[in-house]
Amino acid sequence: MGNYKPNYFIMGVDKLGYDSYDHGMTRVVGYYSELETAITAVKENCCDIWESCYDYVIVEEVFPGLYPDAPRRWFFGYDKATGKYNPIDEPVAYLFYANLTIG
Repeated sequence: MGNYKPNYFIMGVDKLGYDSYDHGMTRVVGYYSELETAITAVKENCCDIWESCYDYVIVEEVFPGLYPDAPRRWFFGYDKATGKYNPIDEPVAYLFYANLTIG
């Protein structure tokens, strides 16, 4: 991607399809230019990413440009007891899908 630097988009998801690709209602709540900042914002549920409905979050590395490349992503699940998100494994059903956050 040349000298382009990625952004890290954060998308709330109300469900994850484990047998088939399905994440129901979604909302991109923002992005950061640094991965560590994005991950911290998600783990801490900053600005209430959960919004009482987004039990999962996907953070996706997206490079600028047309038909952007999104080579890496991270999945998180909400813990109602702590009010924070924890890393989870990527569902197998998502392995062949890319550019989830901005299409």
